[in-house]
Amino acid sequence: MRRAAILLVLTLSALLAAAPASAGGPTSVLVTVPGEGRSTALYYTDTAYERLSEALGVGQRVREVRDAPNDFRDGPPVILTWLIHDVMVWRVDQVYVHDGTTYVLTQENVGGGPLSEGTSVLHRAGPGLTRILDQLLPTGNGYLRDTQVDTDPAAAAQAEPEPAAEVAAPVEATSPRLLVAVGVVGLLVGAVGTLIGLAPARSVRGRPALDGRSPADDAGSDDRQRLLRLGG
Repeated sequence: MRRAAILLVLTLSALLAAAPASAGGPTSVLVTVPGEGRSTALYYTDTAYERLSEALGVGQRVREVRDAPNDFRDGPPVILTWLIHDVMVWRVDQVYVHDGTTYVLTQENVGGGPLSEGTSVLHRAGPGLTRILDQLLPTGNGYLRDTQVDTDPAAAAQAEPEPAAEVAAPVEATSPRLLVAVGVVGLLVGAVGTLIGLAPARSVRGRPALDGRSPADDAGSDDRQRLLRLGG
C-alpha cells in the first residue's frame, strides 16, 4: 500500500511538471536562416527559449502592424518554428529587419491543425529579440543588430578605452642619485690610478742589484771616489 502511494505521488509530480510545456504551448523551437546553412534548436527548459518566447509574444496578444513598408521582406529572414512534443508545428515566426525596425510575421494554429487554417499577423518584435538571435546565430555582417526597436542603452554604450600603460619617467641628469653614483665612480677611478702610480716606485726600492750589491753599496763607492780626487 505504501509503495503504491509513493508511485502515485511520483507519477502526479511528473505529470504536473510536464503540464506547462505540453498543455500550454510548444515544447521546442527550431531557429534557421534559409540559404545560409545556419540553424540551432532550443528546448523549453533553456533560458534562451523563455527569452525568445517573451520577445516574440508567444501566448500573448500582440498589436498588429498595418503600415509596414511593402519591401520589409527584402532582407534575409530568421525563421523560428515552434513544435509541440517536438514533432507537430504549432507556430512559425519570420523575423525581418528593415530600416532599423524588426518585423515579425507570425502564423499560428493553436488547435494543432495546418498553419494555413490558423491566423496570420504582422507585428513588431519585443525588446531584446535581435540581440538574442545574434547570440544564437552569429550573422557575421551584424544585420540583426541594426535595429532601433530593441536597443539596449547599456549594451549599446561603447566600452571606455583602457588607460594607456604608465611609462616610467626618465631620470634627470641632475638627480641626487646620479650625482652620488658619479662621485663614487670618480673615487674608485682615483684610487685605482694611485695604486698604479705607486707600483713602479715600490718595485724599484725592493728590487735587488743585479751584481749582488745593494743601492747603499753603490752610494758608498761614489763617496770614496770623490775623496780620492780631492786628495790627489
